[in-house]
Amino acid sequence: MLRKFYIKSYKTLFTIGAIFAFTGAGYFFEPLDITASSIASKVRMHEASGDIIVVAMDERAGAEQTQWPWPEDKIAETVELLFEAGARKIVLAHEVPVNASGPSTRLEELTRLHADTFFVVEPAQLPADAQKGRSLVGANYLSSAEPVHAEPLLRFWGGVDHEYYAMESEGRVLQSAAAAIAGQSGNIYELYPIDFSIDAKTIPFMSLLDLQADAGLRSSLYGKDVILGFEAPPNMKPIKLLGQGSYGMATLIAIQAETLKSGKPVVLPWYVAWFFGLAIAYSVLRARKIKTQTALLFGGLLGSFAVLVTMNSFGLYLVFANAWIMIIVVSIAGISRNLREKTRLENAVHPISGLPSTDALRMLERSDLTVMHAKIRRSSELLEILTDRQQKVLAEKVSRLLNPGTTVWHGDNGRYYWLAEELSGDTAQHHFQSLALIFRNGFSIDDLNVSLEVVFGLDQRKEMSMSDRVQGATMSAKQAIMKGVQWLAYEASDRGAAKWSVTLLRELDLAIENGHIYAALQPKLDLRTGCISGAEALARWHHPTKGLIRPDEFIEQADQGGRLLDLTLCVFENALSACAPTIHNDPDFVLSVNIAPSLLESLAFPGCLMEKVEKFGIDPRNIMLEVTESSQFADDEICSQTMQQLRLRGFELSIDDYGTANSTLEYLRKIPASELKIDRKFVSNMLENEADYHLVASTIQLGHRLRMLVVAEGVEDDKTLNTLQSLNCDIIQGYAISRPLDPPDFGDFLAEYSTPDKKLINL
Repeated sequence: MLRKFYIKSYKTLFTIGAIFAFTGAGYFFEPLDITASSIASKVRMHEASGDIIVVAMDERAGAEQTQWPWPEDKIAETVELLFEAGARKIVLAHEVPVNASGPSTRLEELTRLHADTFFVVEPAQLPADAQKGRSLVGANYLSSAEPVHAEPLLRFWGGVDHEYYAMESEGRVLQSAAAAIAGQSGNIYELYPIDFSIDAKTIPFMSLLDLQADAGLRSSLYGKDVILGFEAPPNMKPIKLLGQGSYGMATLIAIQAETLKSGKPVVLPWYVAWFFGLAIAYSVLRARKIKTQTALLFGGLLGSFAVLVTMNSFGLYLVFANAWIMIIVVSIAGISRNLREKTRLENAVHPISGLPSTDALRMLERSDLTVMHAKIRRSSELLEILTDRQQKVLAEKVSRLLNPGTTVWHGDNGRYYWLAEELSGDTAQHHFQSLALIFRNGFSIDDLNVSLEVVFGLDQRKEMSMSDRVQGATMSAKQAIMKGVQWLAYEASDRGAAKWSVTLLRELDLAIENGHIYAALQPKLDLRTGCISGAEALARWHHPTKGLIRPDEFIEQADQGGRLLDLTLCVFENALSACAPTIHNDPDFVLSVNIAPSLLESLAFPGCLMEKVEKFGIDPRNIMLEVTESSQFADDEICSQTMQQLRLRGFELSIDDYGTANSTLEYLRKIPASELKIDRKFVSNMLENEADYHLVASTIQLGHRLRMLVVAEGVEDDKTLNTLQSLNCDIIQGYAISRPLDPPDFGDFLAEYSTPDKKLINL
């Protein structure tokens, strides 16, 4: 999906903005907003003004007072003491018990004398049997008192962060206790955010015992607003305050009143943050450099948080979560796009010669020219003895001989491509024989006299894509080698190729039936322990007359011909048979098996694998299924279901050849894998190519952050092994450990390196 984020189309930005406008309007990210508010409050944490004092029954007073609720005459006595001490306003947040003879004359008189400054909290609605002995204020009780509400608005996380200015109760409108203290007003059920940057610990507190016993202490109440209530009542849980722990009702009312005394909070609409996030998202998508995008990402997040903190300081409140998520999603898309573009540009140049690569050739539009291909035979032997500089000199000499003055594209393993006018049969024969003779005569590279044998392949299909034509020219050169001729042109209707394909499938059927297919096992070394921790099963076909047939010569045909399931199960059973004793002795040993994407299109596939592991009594958790990449299967519903079924049955999944083809962040997210396997083309060149080194290092970090094991394949020497160990790679495989081994040889290998005192490496 991330491939579709492209800045040239403003539909991208419009789509993203519309999605997050919907999420912002619906407050889908409210938990994130609550967390951000808590952090912002801690950043702005400050002391209370001291104008509001909590006078409450705490644990000490509760121990002295055995009767609950507090007797009415005691409440009246306390209220009178508070007014005598000069309290400006008083909120009674304490239940008043109902006397059979009616309200206390003393308390009723106080409510009449201080009607504008004495507020009584209306209790929460209770069942009828629970109302006995409880207060019924307002019209029915203490009729002169102003009833207010202080019912906490508990949120889904068990605490409070907002409060109503006013609410209805039995047909009456009750303003909140905090609004009455602060002299603020609002609509019924209109919410305002509570400012939890006010440190609850700094709100002045006085125990009821100290109020009654210390006349000097009462003098500190002069001109103050008082919340008369409780902090530790019997059988009543405290209230969670956002980011500040749990307190009683009186403290909550005090913080609410402190909030409103600083001014009525202004809650800005969600789209203010949305516009802010959209602007940052647009700037991220417009940026061309990854460093700039990263700076905009973190700068946007930190800057918006700083804006949030600053706005809260001025009583302005805003939800930023939808903007943050939008910035993150767009940034990931933009960075991913630039990384792919960077990789594409890097792959467009051969890392050693500096010539354009075959990837660059494949990206060209269709051409009327013929695609020419030159293949140096036994190039691997030659390249092994040449330094990088000498390989570059060789490539430059070859390119000048093939097509002087124009572009030559350099591929791997001694392959070169160029475009030329179409050649007729006799002209082509003369041209290629002349070129072959020039290469055979040789040239010097430093102190080496190099003679090269070269064969040629052509593709003249002008209607085909350049990628198909490169493949056709390559196949033509292979056929030329097999037929012992100097050159061949690709023919799509080659009867011989079709006959070979049909014959191969039939012979493959016979090979599976007769046991000619077996599994070679390549050991895998755990760099954390220094011991062999598993092996990868690799398909091998030993033909009775043709000998060993390479996997790349029959696996693709098996897939296209519908034989891949039988072939995979055959290799799997052979590998299980070879590794079963090892797995039974070592429960941590992991057998890896390659799984083609087409097999995941069958929901019956997991059951087929289960039959095999049950046959050998092996736990599926000892099996790692290496899933090779495909352009569509990660988005295919059946493939996704099959992978989920494999995981539910206990099989482990590995993303094979990571870094090639279609692996993206979306790919990592959708596949339920526990292992990430870095492709050998990055590992083999990581010591010479800085880009490959950083790609390997960052992939290891990414895999670990996703809680995945990281495997590097293609480790050919000790220096690469040591480098991977320093990068905290988990597991490696390659010729530095061992080549793929036949089952008997693999058993001997394990016998030699299976004990802790015979580790392959020192940790």
